[in-house]
Amino acid sequence: MKEQVKYNLCFIYNVEHIHFGQFDLGGVLYHPRYFHLYEMAREFLLKTHALPYTVLLERDQHLLVSESHQKFINPIFYGKKYIIYLWITNIRKASIVMHYDILDIETNSLIHKAWTKHAFIEKNAQSFKIAELPFNLLEIMKKYAQDVEVL
Repeated sequence: MKEQVKYNLCFIYNVEHIHFGQFDLGGVLYHPRYFHLYEMAREFLLKTHALPYTVLLERDQHLLVSESHQKFINPIFYGKKYIIYLWITNIRKASIVMHYDILDIETNSLIHKAWTKHAFIEKNAQSFKIAELPFNLLEIMKKYAQDVEVL
């Protein structure tokens, strides 16, 4: 039986401010904008471990999002602060799954759960090919790996 996620073993990203243009007229985050939050957390994870995403791009490498799932529990409101707990499962030779729990900082309540599956790809001339995760990226992902229940 798999365990529940351990937040103390996750990468933590504090969402201090989300620009007003990301919200609808009711002050609620427009649902496609959640992907921007996941991306910000992923980029900060890599940057924190001295592998900014620009390095991957310079090498013609990319973490392609191939699948995703979201569970909207409560809305994200303009002007509030949130925290994203990010962890990794299903580490394979050329792919990983990243999970995101978004909590309201004031209430410490879970408001959103999601996962994105990523294939590691390299660009060659005019095409892309699936490639093995590089050692340095793999080591970063292993730091936050958990064998837990998913959505």
